[in-house]
Amino acid sequence: HSFTFTLYIAHTMASADLRDELTCSICLNIYTDPVTLPCGHSFCRTCIGDVLDTQEGSGAYKCPECRAESQERPALVKNRKLRNIAENIQSTHPEQEEAGIPSSLEEAEKRVQNLEELRRQVQGKAAGVTERLTALIRDIRKQLEALEKRVLSEISGRKSRSHSESQI
Repeated sequence: HSFTFTLYIAHTMASADLRDELTCSICLNIYTDPVTLPCGHSFCRTCIGDVLDTQEGSGAYKCPECRAESQERPALVKNRKLRNIAENIQSTHPEQEEAGIPSSLEEAEKRVQNLEELRRQVQGKAAGVTERLTALIRDIRKQLEALEKRVLSEISGRKSRSHSESQI
């Protein structure tokens, strides 16, 4: 069991590390429509767009990560690979919705509904697994009882044979 647990922990840590790599440092959620600045740092298109808008007229645009400066508004290059990976992670791990603070009551209610639906799904799966496990245990018990009867019958058969042979 400890090996399986170790694998689980390693997978969870790798998953968390991957999520960290796919997290926008501005909104702290998994990238949506990621773009890359000339310095190589990536952000959600709307996040970096908002930051650059606030820097307009300040004389220089700066990367929020490394503070690299440019006099002109930097070009935002679509990062298709990053987008594909981020979308894949979001679709394969829906239970790990972004952990950011909901921006509205409506969004918070939607997250609660999603979590409740996920809980119902997990409970349904758990009930199915429990039912299958119970059936397997019941079947194993029947097989063990049948085996016990055969073994006891064979033992008593040998005892009576050896008893009759000793009387001869």
